[in-house]
Amino acid sequence: MVKVLIIDDHPLFRLALRQALGTIDCINELIEANNFTTAFNILTQTNNVSLVVLDLLLPDTKGYEALITLRRQCASLPIVIISSSEDPSVIQRCIAYGALGYLPKNLSLPEISQAVIAVLNGDIWVPPEIQDRFRKLESDEESLIQRITSLTPTQLRVFMAIADGFLNKQIAYEFNISETTVKTHVSQILRKLNVNTRTQAVLLAQKLKIELPNIN
Repeated sequence: MVKVLIIDDHPLFRLALRQALGTIDCINELIEANNFTTAFNILTQTNNVSLVVLDLLLPDTKGYEALITLRRQCASLPIVIISSSEDPSVIQRCIAYGALGYLPKNLSLPEISQAVIAVLNGDIWVPPEIQDRFRKLESDEESLIQRITSLTPTQLRVFMAIADGFLNKQIAYEFNISETTVKTHVSQILRKLNVNTRTQAVLLAQKLKIELPNIN
């Protein structure tokens, strides 16, 4: 039997997902989280979650951060993204970062069920009409994806904080760690990203930003 974790900050949409997923016979338990911190704690405390349905943008993460962190922490856990964006480049990056499905929020409940069933059966599911508009990822973009996904969850958080202009002292305060530890993380981040300065790292981080419609 299948246990599904729904991560979405919109109560009404979590309800819609429960209705859609509740029609799938093999799913016997649905649990919810309204932010990434709660979801991450759930996943670290239990090992029997079979599938995650993840809102692309959550109040406590930025860009692809939640997806990358989950994929790094739970390598074998299937993840389905749900979002209001139908931008082919966003969808393609989600798949490149390890999602096995991408569900636009305008799908009907039966369509959501069918898509999740496909993922549970081992397929990768994106809307067919959008998949036809995928472009081939450039080699430098593929390389960047590999470098970013090599960051540990903590390094990724520090990376995103650097992108927001935080100084080491601010990062240390925010994450309750020492400045020495922050400096170590920054050095490792720069090495893994193959850049020499924080400014270069910030420029790379811009590629993690996602422009979504206001309805998300």
